[in-house]
Order: sequence, then structure tokens, then C-alpha cells
Amino acid sequence: SIICLVDARKQQQQQQRQKAELPSMDVDFQALDKEAQKAGEELQKCRKRRREIQKLIPQLTKQLKSLIVKKPKLDLEIESCDTTRETLTERLPELEAGCQLSKKDQAKLEDLEVVVEQRQKEMKAAEKQCENLEKEQKLLQKAILDAGGPGLKKQQAKCNKVLKNLQERQSDINKAKVEVKTSQKKVKKA
Repeated sequence: SIICLVDARKQQQQQQRQKAELPSMDVDFQALDKEAQKAGEELQKCRKRRREIQKLIPQLTKQLKSLIVKKPKLDLEIESCDTTRETLTERLPELEAGCQLSKKDQAKLEDLEVVVEQRQKEMKAAEKQCENLEKEQKLLQKAILDAGGPGLKKQQAKCNKVLKNLQERQSDINKAKVEVKTSQKKVKKA
């Protein structure tokens, strides 16, 4: 019976120790569970990324093949550009010399600039004179109409109306001529 008491006491102590250890094991279990969840999320992200990359592989393979084919052509173009650049660089002094104005050409250019300036002044003076003459013409026409009285003004209005009708009829005739030519072309094609 003492042995039973000792055994019961030992069992009780053992149960107490297990209960004391249980919270620390529970904390460890929760931490491990959180780490497992994080690891699972990371695994899902990695799988998703792998699927995306696997989808890109055929497209990138096609592009790589295309670029492999284009590379020799581009290499030849680069070599050609290098040769062209060298040739143009060699010709540069010759071309620059051709672009420089000689003293004779420079003098001729300056003379022409002076002539252009003079002609521009003359043009402005002529334009001013023209404006003055147009003003004078309008004044004279008005004076003539005023001198002729209302009868002349009526006749002028009639003339303007007849001229307008004449222009409209001329336009109609031109349209008809175009239509005739178009019709003739259509007939020839048919």
C-alpha cells in the first residue's frame, strides 16, 4: 500500500510536470503552426511564379530563335555602317572645304544683300504709293457716282446685278462642260 501511495504520488507528480510542460509545448506548437502557414503561403507564391515563368518560356524561346536569325544581319549592317562612317570621315575635310565661301563669293553675297535691301525699300515705297493711288481711285469713283446722281447709282446697281448673273451663268457652263467630259469618258470606258 505504501508502494501504491508512492506510485500514486509519482503519477501525480508526473501529471503535474506534464501539465506544466503542456503550455510550453502548446506555445511551441502554435509557433510551428504559424511557420507552417507562412511556408505554405510561400510555397503557393512560388508555384504561381513558376506557372507564370513556364507560360513565358515558349514565347521567349520564339523570340530567342528570331533574334538568333536577326543577329547576323544586324552584325552585317553594323559593319556596313562602320565602313560608311569611315568613308564619310575621310571625305569630311573635302566637304568642309566645299562649304566655305571664298572671298570672291563672300563679296558677291554682301553685294547681293545690299541690292536686296534696296529692292525691299523700293518695294515698300511702291506699296505706299499704290495704297495712296487706290484711296484716290475710290474717292474719284465716289465723286463720279455722287456727280451722276441717283440715276447713275441705279444703273451701276443694274450693271453689278448683270455682272453677277453673268458670272453665275459662266460657272454653270463650266460645270456642264465638266459633266459632259466626265460622261464622255464613262461612255468610252463602257
